Amino acid sequence: MKRDEFVRRLKSEVLILDGSMGAFIQARGLPDGYAPDLWNVEQPEAIVAVHREYVEAGCDILLTNTFGASRLRLGEYGAEHRVSEINAAAVKNARAAAGERRVLVAGDIGPCGTTIKPAGEIEFDEAVSIFAEQARALVEAGADVIAIETMFDLVEAKAALIGTRDVSKTIPIIAHMTFTARGLTDTGTDPETAAIVLEACGADVVGVNCSVGPEDMLEVVGRMARATKLPISVQPNAGLPVMRKGKTVFLQTPDHMAPFAKQFVDRGAAIIGGCCGTTPEYIRMIAADVGHKPHAQPSRAPGTWITSRARSLRIGPGAPFVTIGERINPTGRKIFSQAIREGRTDLIVQDARAQVEGGAMALDVNVGVPLVDEAAMLEKAVLAVQNVVDVPLVVDSANVHALERGIRAFPGRPLVNSVDPVREKADFLLPIIKRYGCAVIGMTAETEIPARAIDRVRNAEKILRMCEDHGIPADWVVFDCISIPVSAAPGPAAQTLDTIRMISRELGCATTLGLSNVSFGLPLRKTVHNTFLAQAIAEGLDSAICNATDPLLKETVAAASLFAGRDSGCRRYIDLAVPVEAQRKRDQAILEAAKSGNLLAGAGDGAVEAGGGG
Repeated sequence: MKRDEFVRRLKSEVLILDGSMGAFIQARGLPDGYAPDLWNVEQPEAIVAVHREYVEAGCDILLTNTFGASRLRLGEYGAEHRVSEINAAAVKNARAAAGERRVLVAGDIGPCGTTIKPAGEIEFDEAVSIFAEQARALVEAGADVIAIETMFDLVEAKAALIGTRDVSKTIPIIAHMTFTARGLTDTGTDPETAAIVLEACGADVVGVNCSVGPEDMLEVVGRMARATKLPISVQPNAGLPVMRKGKTVFLQTPDHMAPFAKQFVDRGAAIIGGCCGTTPEYIRMIAADVGHKPHAQPSRAPGTWITSRARSLRIGPGAPFVTIGERINPTGRKIFSQAIREGRTDLIVQDARAQVEGGAMALDVNVGVPLVDEAAMLEKAVLAVQNVVDVPLVVDSANVHALERGIRAFPGRPLVNSVDPVREKADFLLPIIKRYGCAVIGMTAETEIPARAIDRVRNAEKILRMCEDHGIPADWVVFDCISIPVSAAPGPAAQTLDTIRMISRELGCATTLGLSNVSFGLPLRKTVHNTFLAQAIAEGLDSAICNATDPLLKETVAAASLFAGRDSGCRRYIDLAVPVEAQRKRDQAILEAAKSGNLLAGAGDGAVEAGGGG
């Protein structure tokens, strides 16, 4: 089955996935502690029998019995060399159970069996290889779909998707994360961030399975549906497990669970099944209730979405204006450059913390110093920054190899800076953007900056065509409209405003620029570039790489956003302005008290109070 065919089917009807496998094969004699996956070869009739129960109950998709059939996990049983054999047998068993019915066989891929660096034991590329090996075995055996499930870690989910897409660009992929009752994965990822990253990395369906019962999945499904364009899949457990007489038991009955199916459908679920503790009777009930019926559609807001591991950010129309901190950059900074030459990240970490504490919503990370191993240093910088702040990153380099190292080290969906209209460079970088699911800044200039807005827009159109050639959608691209020093070229500098307006309205793409360039060479630079910023926001500018901690800049953004449809009810402006105004009044009172000689030092605690003499 091709991806577009699968997604078309899911747009019009709910499909039913199967339920639990483990308890049923244990009842058929699987010894405690033995690998269920080995039974695909050793006891195939038992596996087929369980699959057949779900087919008879009305499921549309069977998961192969391969949750632990990767090289690492099979290695625990001395079967690491049998990946292809076991996965192929599992597909054959599911196909036999389906018989002549219109049932899809989904090759099931679970966690690889260990954790990924920097927090874990294996390199990201090794994890990709492990997942690719299993995916290849399933695809070659004739699986219709790949189902990645029970992922606790966003990095591992990315590795599984990348490994599977390396094997096949055409097979449909369902990608599930697992969330706690708090609505977060064990590594802190929220449903919106998970949905954005999984979609960008090549999933055709995103969803949630395992860990909790249906009550705790309702909100997760709804939040995912507001952050993706893709169909949603959900597989709840039969509640939380308890121990009874030394055995794990799930207490929720099909009668309790089945009514939640309609609520999932109303929140956007297009695939519904069950995970641990669920039974064919549960599948029979939900198939009768919602199977092959219409469902609510996902409703993600337009724009370009980027994420960290734990936070997502929209750059686009109507969204809050995005300030991207510019300080992690060695240009014009001798001490900072020397720290990079020495391989140190202390100043990088210091700048990252200060910018986020000062209000930056994302951070640009650039370590381009001559004669430095930029690829290694950019990877090191990205790892250091993500350990101290949780905002999305802009991975910034003119070196494509360095960009890939930095991208690979980041757990979320970064914005990559940048691709230009030169095809030779684009053909190196865009496959990397596609493989890792990144967003990318498109430069509207080649070696020379066009003076006219129309020529910059033509460069943007050229980039969009190249992106389309590589399967990259337009909403993955944020265009740099190029700020030019107004002191040197007032006409072209003003044309930047026209460029912003044309790209926003005619191309429908998100926009950005490096703000401080426009004031270069002038006194009172902040006045110049903040005045320009207000005009740019009025024309549709969505973000800027800037000094995000500057109080005047923050006030300018807040005020300009009131007139640009970016601050409904003036809430963000009020949140900023009220404490600023109060602080100014306090400062003025202290100043006036000092001038009149009525400034008193607090006797006990060093406090300062202004008031009359006494």
